[in-house]
Amino acid sequence: MSDHETFVTPKFAQPYWAKHAYEVLVETAGRYNAVITYSELAEEVQRRSSLRTKSQMRNWIGGLLADLVKVNHVRSEPPFDLARRA
Repeated sequence: MSDHETFVTPKFAQPYWAKHAYEVLVETAGRYNAVITYSELAEEVQRRSSLRTKSQMRNWIGGLLADLVKVNHVRSEPPFDLARRA
């Protein structure tokens, strides 16, 4: 963890994490046969945003992904295959 990271609640961080999660998922989808686990995604969005939480990932990752599905639908973008886990 770097010196500039901050611990916050998932509710506070979710808008910031959503931006980074979208980027991570697009990057993953752009690599042939690539997958990312929920844990890897959770770690990466916290790292990129410098916003960390002490809350367990299982308590917030579903809400984050649900928000991304809604945004993709509004944008008429293809859905992420969230059921495919490594």
